[in-house]
Amino acid sequence: MTTITHQPDLLRSTSRTGEVHRARAPWTAILLVAIAGIAIATMLGSTRALVSYHGMTHQAVSHACVAGNLPPDNPFATGLELPYYWVYNAMVGRLAATIGCSTLYVGAAFNIVALCLLIVAVSETVRRLGGSRSAGALAALLALTALNSFGVVILAWRVAHWQVHLGIDAYAASPVHRLVNGLFLDGDVRFGPNLATYLNQTSRGMALALAACLPGLISMMRLQPSLRYFILLILVVAAACAMNSLVGIAAGGAWVIATWAVRCGSRRRNFLVFAAISVGVALALPSYLHLFTLLSSQPQASLAASTVNRGPNVLALLLAVGPLLASAMLGVRMSLGTPTESIAKCSCVAGTILAVAAGLPLSGSRQHTLLSLSAIYLAIPAALALVGLGKRWRPALRRTAIAGVVAFVLLTPMVQVFAYWYRLPGAIAIYPDHLNRTDDANLAATYDWIRLNTPDDAVIVFNISDGPQTSIDQVESEIPAMTNRSLFIDVPSHWVPVRDPVTRVRYAAVGHLFEGVAMTESERASVDALDRTVFAFCRTPADGVAVANHPQFVSRLVFRAGVYAVYQVDLR
Repeated sequence: MTTITHQPDLLRSTSRTGEVHRARAPWTAILLVAIAGIAIATMLGSTRALVSYHGMTHQAVSHACVAGNLPPDNPFATGLELPYYWVYNAMVGRLAATIGCSTLYVGAAFNIVALCLLIVAVSETVRRLGGSRSAGALAALLALTALNSFGVVILAWRVAHWQVHLGIDAYAASPVHRLVNGLFLDGDVRFGPNLATYLNQTSRGMALALAACLPGLISMMRLQPSLRYFILLILVVAAACAMNSLVGIAAGGAWVIATWAVRCGSRRRNFLVFAAISVGVALALPSYLHLFTLLSSQPQASLAASTVNRGPNVLALLLAVGPLLASAMLGVRMSLGTPTESIAKCSCVAGTILAVAAGLPLSGSRQHTLLSLSAIYLAIPAALALVGLGKRWRPALRRTAIAGVVAFVLLTPMVQVFAYWYRLPGAIAIYPDHLNRTDDANLAATYDWIRLNTPDDAVIVFNISDGPQTSIDQVESEIPAMTNRSLFIDVPSHWVPVRDPVTRVRYAAVGHLFEGVAMTESERASVDALDRTVFAFCRTPADGVAVANHPQFVSRLVFRAGVYAVYQVDLR
């Protein structure tokens, strides 16, 4: 345990006469306008960038939040719990319905707000530690761009050895650009700069931005304890947990550990911080409590365990976080002569989060979320170190050195931004309340018929063995987002509790339906238990023949367009 006596933060660039130099340029405002402008232009530049990797999922979940009760029905496995934190989708869906706008545009707006919040929060935290405006802007930039800063070097080597080619046609089918894959030693694009988070439809961006507010709030609460700061800290922690429970709990827990490990000031104030964080985590519990049981049934592995037999993965992790971690440790070392508990605490928080990411098994390999979170807290001491190193240098040399660092860390995220632009447009039409295809008129007509002519609580069943046909990007089933109807069961994915006994019965039932084979009693019961109208969406003639002639169902053809057909099915 480290005990530090509180003293004023002294990491400032000073002259020999003691005069404090402050950068006159509004660097934070310049950074905010530039980064937000890039994000807006990128997300609105093409439908593929706007839909991104999980846009159709968020469209479906948001509609479920608006159409029914909360927690929402699982649109990918109706009647089963949704293994996701749904507060973000409830907010986006309700706002989109109120203003008559697509949830994708509202989600993009959320990302821009979160991006601006993160930049301001990190910049102001550094300024409160005594850093200049330029140091604050540098910290915010590092928080967004410094992970995997050597990615552009890896990409250059691969391009030189013809492992990645630059033709646009090669990048038309996948939501993950091959150019982006080339930036990472083991191909895991999730270990990249945080800026990419804000170019995708996700709740993680707002959670990270709220977590970035914690250093400043905790510092203010310890210096000027008041009911206002106590309540504000509770609300920020609760909101972070509701947006992304892993981010909120990890950030709150790490700050509790750091508060007691790096002691400074009275125990009463430390206890107030602990109490506020605990209440915030508990307040959001209804939004994520179900995840402890649902996600525990998914495959889990720690980073340490998953990298034992994967040397390139270990090196990839070191390249991703190593430079930022080394700079942060240097910042802590430099601060020892001028004690400041906040720098030590930020480093302690980041170290705790990295330790959890390395050693704690997490479902779905979500350690990348913790790496993104740690980068925000590492960026604060790292920026102070980079600025402080050059304080004895001539101003021109110091500016040149910092500009070189900035230019280098910007290369990898700029390649990612370029990759978002350098692709063919997505074959998706975006409407205020749904999506649809633009590359297949018959399929689009089928989706429209289902959406307009079936009951709102209708259940859609489709042949899950036809995986490549379930989505334009082969990532997730598009049917709920394009019909506003729930699925009986989706292809195995994160959105389906795959180890639930009911799930296994439903998979067997779907297989037997489209094979024309009689179902078992438990499979029949899984269909009958819905007590809702069921429609079979057939995408091949063979599917239609099997459904129409199934011995246990009365199947009535209600729509056909080209090879696509919709049957209303009822148990005999």
